[in-house]
Amino acid sequence: MAAGVFTTLLEQKRLRLVAPWIRGRILDLGCGYAPFIRHYCPNPDRYIGVEKNPVVYEWLLTHFPAYTFVLCNLDVDPLPDIPKSDVVLSLALVEHLTDIHHFMNQVTPMLSDSGQLVVTTPTPLGGAVHSIGSKLGIFSSEAHKDHSAFYNRASFSDLVRAHGIQVASYQSFQWGLNQLFLCCRA
Repeated sequence: MAAGVFTTLLEQKRLRLVAPWIRGRILDLGCGYAPFIRHYCPNPDRYIGVEKNPVVYEWLLTHFPAYTFVLCNLDVDPLPDIPKSDVVLSLALVEHLTDIHHFMNQVTPMLSDSGQLVVTTPTPLGGAVHSIGSKLGIFSSEAHKDHSAFYNRASFSDLVRAHGIQVASYQSFQWGLNQLFLCCRA
């Protein structure tokens, strides 16, 4: 199997796992090529995608003209003034960030009072497997080089707690290689 097939299967698994928590206004951080839109077709008036890659951003504007996208590097840039969201998605993103505290300082104000932050990220074990898999060509070597940090349940819980958020639900998936955090205001 090619690396792209594994990536697509993992993407589909992530989307199925987050589906139960999708409601209201959605902020999709690190939206990439918008798999969330392709799978769930949310109301364009209730969705904002944030992407840092200018090439991907232009592609999004061309392929999903009814939707709103923001070009923003979540490691260094402040998020623009956008409405608070009921769901903030961070799918396969936090492991790529070099300044997680800057990111969390941006995310917390984006949550509505009853808003939820939904995060998927590899576990430390998943990071090790990804490293080996990228060397074997099973996973993207570019994506692996872009990984900055891996969190376990305790370290991620401590991180969000320091920013006024708590983990309300946790689930590991794919044999403990990936994890989903459902977070809300503390």
